[in-house]
Amino acid sequence: MPVSDVFSLIVGIDKYLNTGTDGFTELKGAVNDAKAFEAFLLDQKEGLGVLPSHIVFLRDGQATRAEIMAKFQSHLLNNEDIPERGATMIFFFAGHGARMTMDGNESSSDSKVEVICPVDERTYTDGNRNGGTVNGLVDHPGSNSNYVHAIPDYVLGQLLKMLAMRKGDNITVILDSCHSAGMARDKNTEKKTFGRSRSATTNSCPVPESLDKHLWGDGPNTERLRAWAPYSAYHVQLAACSQYGSAYESIQVPYRGLFSERLIPALRDAVRENPPKRTYVDLLNSLPELPNQIPFCGGTNKDRLVFTTLCPTTGVLTLTKLPSAPSKPSFSVAIGSVEGVCPGTEFSVRATDDSLVCTLIAQTVSIRQSILGFERDEAVEIPEGSRVRVKDWKNKAMVLKVHDPSRLSESATPTDALIQARYMPVESSETADVALLDSGGKIIVQQLSGILQGTAVELPMPEKDGKTLHLPTVLNGIAHFHYFLEHHNGDVLKRAEVVSMFPWFNLMRRGNARPEFEFALEMHRLKGEYPQRSPDRTVSNMIKANKVHFRWEEGAWYGFTIRNNSNVDLFPYLFYFDPDDYTIECYYKPENLRDPAPLHNKRAVTAGLGGDPAFHFRLRTEQAESSGFLKLFVSTEPLDLAWIEQTKSPFAPDFPGIGRLAGGREVLQKKEEWNALHVVVTMTK
Repeated sequence: MPVSDVFSLIVGIDKYLNTGTDGFTELKGAVNDAKAFEAFLLDQKEGLGVLPSHIVFLRDGQATRAEIMAKFQSHLLNNEDIPERGATMIFFFAGHGARMTMDGNESSSDSKVEVICPVDERTYTDGNRNGGTVNGLVDHPGSNSNYVHAIPDYVLGQLLKMLAMRKGDNITVILDSCHSAGMARDKNTEKKTFGRSRSATTNSCPVPESLDKHLWGDGPNTERLRAWAPYSAYHVQLAACSQYGSAYESIQVPYRGLFSERLIPALRDAVRENPPKRTYVDLLNSLPELPNQIPFCGGTNKDRLVFTTLCPTTGVLTLTKLPSAPSKPSFSVAIGSVEGVCPGTEFSVRATDDSLVCTLIAQTVSIRQSILGFERDEAVEIPEGSRVRVKDWKNKAMVLKVHDPSRLSESATPTDALIQARYMPVESSETADVALLDSGGKIIVQQLSGILQGTAVELPMPEKDGKTLHLPTVLNGIAHFHYFLEHHNGDVLKRAEVVSMFPWFNLMRRGNARPEFEFALEMHRLKGEYPQRSPDRTVSNMIKANKVHFRWEEGAWYGFTIRNNSNVDLFPYLFYFDPDDYTIECYYKPENLRDPAPLHNKRAVTAGLGGDPAFHFRLRTEQAESSGFLKLFVSTEPLDLAWIEQTKSPFAPDFPGIGRLAGGREVLQKKEEWNALHVVVTMTK
């Protein structure tokens, strides 16, 4: 990567200004972490070789709230030396983090938001305390107070969005700080193995609604801009811990953050690879396990190669060797029954130069992992760094049956492109899932089976640079859409009821007397302004008998509540399927696969409420009516379902294709359960 293409803002804070009873504990390793990251950037041989003028480093007293905000804008956002969509931008922060109260925030059960703490947080710009106090702190300073607040995640998220829109989305955010207050374990006996927590020890003043509101101007905010979110489209985040976790320091001199101390050497290894092979997910999965600390990788671009806008070959999976007898080696890949793998699915193994090594066969399949073995008794030596991709699913449900009387797919398809096709041609429309019709420069896709049966959509013939694209990629995208819209778990019983106007689904494994578990989805029309939107209680839950029907309005915002009425903690995943262009968007998923289930029994989680920006639905000018599908997956075990998203239409010139990119996972030791429900959303003018 050219050194002129990297720009970075680095913040490291050990010594906070407010260290009193209502302030911060002093850290020992945050500035050391920031120095180590700067050294990595500057290193010409084993780092990025960044020009010193492209780095701004704020340490301790320099890292005030005003200075961090100002340098973000001057060095990154408004820097004329950064070309449009041609630079790598990195924000590194090591210091205290916290979760702080925000009035009216319904996006979390405790009305709190995640923040990073500048050096002067909980101080006053003129040295005086104004207004009423609680425990020596201002009760609620308000927008005109001289009280210095932390930097909330949604504010950082807005800055990152502005940067991405202006300079491109090759943005990496690295945070070595806690995200939850009051979780420090300095006095615990485990201090023998790790040091203090980078978590603020007391509550700050509530975050006022008006804080940094100038960043949004006069327009409404309709996007999910939380910097800690797993689904950000504007940046990739590498964090020392997840939303409710803690980040710890070492107890050895020189003091370091446990996360940064392990991350920076891994970054050096990644940038030395030629050609580059390591994604952000791979990077995090390669780190040694940390005591009582689970790092987090978020962002829709987390499967890009580190510090680039490039992605590895579509469909490539990391291969992990398992402990086994030398004569019968076995391997794991993080793909399972939810994705469509079944016993017998074939995987081709490729070396780092993409040469074919051998074929492996799925022997044992769970919902999120498959155990692979050799197809014959003779084992082959697999080179280090080899990866796999699905060669033959051996699963009829995965294959889209296409009736193509105009022979569109044949005329545009080279024979070798069929090797990984997720579709097959059929002669009769009676046995087909879809039919393709030529409409003079456009393709009409008729739906002949499943939920979409009887509908049709007309889309432009896919082109790029004036040339018609090969259709296998398009048809694979349609097959991907169909499979996950229709997909359900055949191993559990599902029945639907309407209880208090909510669609409740009871799941029970056959032959098992364990209690049933229930879950429900609610959709709300919202009132209020961001970041304090809440359900309009004059409008009840919009979902009636698994359907939503409403009149489309410009400027109307919506949110969701996912309820768990059972005694089992669940992992929920909410997607929106748009059959007008075959896109799939993730509306909610757990922030970190390694965290406990976020949907606790008898509790709820929300999406689009409070400080979590709301959703809106689009109806094109020429449309009088449009329908889509909400699909809620729930599981008793964490699933990496981010790759189900298909944010670009298969008919778009820059459609990247379908694929699965993930790191290796441990072998599961217990039985998991999962299921899903559909809600049909129809809007009319």
